[in-house]
Amino acid sequence: MGRTHSTRRLRIPVRFVDSRWECTWGGVLPVKIGTEAELFVERSAIADKAFLETIERKGRHKVLGEGTTLLVLLTIKAESPVPETLRGLLKQYDHFPGGIATTYLDNLNPVSNVFVEVTLGDH
Repeated sequence: MGRTHSTRRLRIPVRFVDSRWECTWGGVLPVKIGTEAELFVERSAIADKAFLETIERKGRHKVLGEGTTLLVLLTIKAESPVPETLRGLLKQYDHFPGGIATTYLDNLNPVSNVFVEVTLGDH
């Protein structure tokens, strides 16, 4: 029976020596060419200020496009009834036959849980 390799990640202590990363106890890292890893270092260890500013810069990544419709599940509490002007926006679960996965809706209460459709846009 052959030994299978685990996909579990390892923590390997390393040190930067002579322009290359080596094991803390000495020697080149015995990893395959093209291996990718994450490196955690103290900010004070970064010698290039421009690099530090670049790596710390906040980024924005588009996940959902304009016009995407989302369903928001709301719980209506008896002590806080919905104003009549907003009732038309609320939809019961059965308004979306087969359109909503029930995986996380085990405790759905059709009386107090309703949905509202929200469309993402530049409004």
